[in-house]
Amino acid sequence: MPKNYSAMLRYKTIDECLRNNFHYTIRSEISGYWTLEELAQSCYESIGVKPSERTIKLDISRMRSGELGFEAPIENCYGIGYKYLNPSFSIYQSPLYKNEVEKIVSSLNLLKTFKGLSYFSHISKSIRQYTQQSIVQDYYQYDPIGIIRGFEFFDYIIKSIEQNNKVEIIYKPFIESNSFHLLFNPAFIKEYHQRWYLIGTNEANKVYNLAFDRMESIFPTSFECNVDRKVLMEKYSHVVGVSVPELGQLEEVIFEVEKDTIPYIQTKPLHSSQQFLEKKTNSGAFKIEVIPNIELMAALLSLGSKCKVLAPESLKITLKNEISKMQALYL
Repeated sequence: MPKNYSAMLRYKTIDECLRNNFHYTIRSEISGYWTLEELAQSCYESIGVKPSERTIKLDISRMRSGELGFEAPIENCYGIGYKYLNPSFSIYQSPLYKNEVEKIVSSLNLLKTFKGLSYFSHISKSIRQYTQQSIVQDYYQYDPIGIIRGFEFFDYIIKSIEQNNKVEIIYKPFIESNSFHLLFNPAFIKEYHQRWYLIGTNEANKVYNLAFDRMESIFPTSFECNVDRKVLMEKYSHVVGVSVPELGQLEEVIFEVEKDTIPYIQTKPLHSSQQFLEKKTNSGAFKIEVIPNIELMAALLSLGSKCKVLAPESLKITLKNEISKMQALYL
């Protein structure tokens, strides 16, 4: 049995014993106390392995310390045994500490950025009830997103993904004049540059990334999804953004930036695979392993003259052509 699992079973058993206020030890006529030997014997009866008294003492010390997420009020009356000072205490009913509530409240303040995100509203309500106060303080400044069109479908999408059900979507691309109907296998949601996308496949197994703000309506169904979520998420982990070229291949992209730009690229990588290759006198080289796409090109071009792509050759040619078109606009 793994050590951590065995320890958790002992904590559970010790907790159950110390909550029994009608127990009498052989050393005292006062109820509620347990000796180390009795606690060890109870653990043996529960999990089939009898721990030493030293192990039980260490368990009690950890239960008191707070390192397990609670501070059990265990009293040691020398010569008699151990008991809970608060008879109603249980490690499975311990309250949130003030600092834990503050962290949750802080996170909820960030979630308020997304207007209309009702998926988390019940959490905010529960915390307000728990703390008996409104969450009003805000210590963050961010680019306001406001009400995102299509975000009212968030709940339906999440529930459909969790239940592994298809959804029916009425969708209208920016470049099309008419909407179209889609029976869709939702795989996962991805955010990129403050725009949210639903990634999945249609009935013909064609992959789509559907922007929330272009969804006109969505209807949950009881039909089971037939999408390999793990494979699709793995594929999308190799791109910057949300587009995967149909014939795209994973490649090593090596680029060089000016000396002053190095720390910006290091602290805000273009992709999770980014590696710093070498630092020269006036520049530094980086490598990422991605499937080149339009979002990667946009990210590299956004660095302007401070960045030069060294490989692969195909990406260099594509960027040269794009830069030539841009230059022609200003001639």
